[in-house]
Amino acid sequence: MHTSSKEDGKHTMGDSNAGKDFQGTNLAKPIAYLGLLVCVVSASACRDGRSELDQLKDKTARLEERLKGLEAERASLRQEVLHLREIRGQLISSSYRKMNPQQVQVMEEKREKWEKLSEVSQALGLKRGSIVADVGAGYGFFAIRFAQMVDSADHVFGVDTDEELVRRMKHRIQKLGLRNVQVVLGSTGDPGLPSGLLDAVLIADTYHEMKEYRSMLSHLRQALKPDGRLVVLDYF
Repeated sequence: MHTSSKEDGKHTMGDSNAGKDFQGTNLAKPIAYLGLLVCVVSASACRDGRSELDQLKDKTARLEERLKGLEAERASLRQEVLHLREIRGQLISSSYRKMNPQQVQVMEEKREKWEKLSEVSQALGLKRGSIVADVGAGYGFFAIRFAQMVDSADHVFGVDTDEELVRRMKHRIQKLGLRNVQVVLGSTGDPGLPSGLLDAVLIADTYHEMKEYRSMLSHLRQALKPDGRLVVLDYF
């Protein structure tokens, strides 16, 4: 009985240790699996994070490329518009050259309405005694009408850079007997006007054709009185 008791004790102690080992083994596996799962999730999160960042970089690069393409297209369209403006100006000048005086008169009677002559005159502040310049005068449409609005003793300048139009404008003004219009052959960057004398300057249907507009505007500012007016009339 005594021996049997010892054996029983041994068996009892052995069973207790086995239980502890069994519990430890069962706990270790879930912990190991949990640790592995954490690593997998962390790696996946890092990978997904890098993926989103790469996608954002790719999208930004695509947008930048598209922006460059749009800017290039805009520059190309601007050059095309400038070319069309130049052609239009040449066509208008060519039409004036081909017209006889009667045709010009008929055309300009209509032009007074769609050019809104009265509104332009008001914008310039024209009155008796005003000194005004029509820059890009062409065949003298505005210059001639301005000359009829101010005193004959005052001055209207008709400025153009086209020698043929200047010659024809001079001839037309002489035929009309207008002595208060001075025709000026200007250059692309200088209208050739006296300094500080003008009350108003008109640039009609011409500003879009100016290639040295900064220089032109600087000279016009010098030609205007301190309270002088500059009016730009253009389709574009």
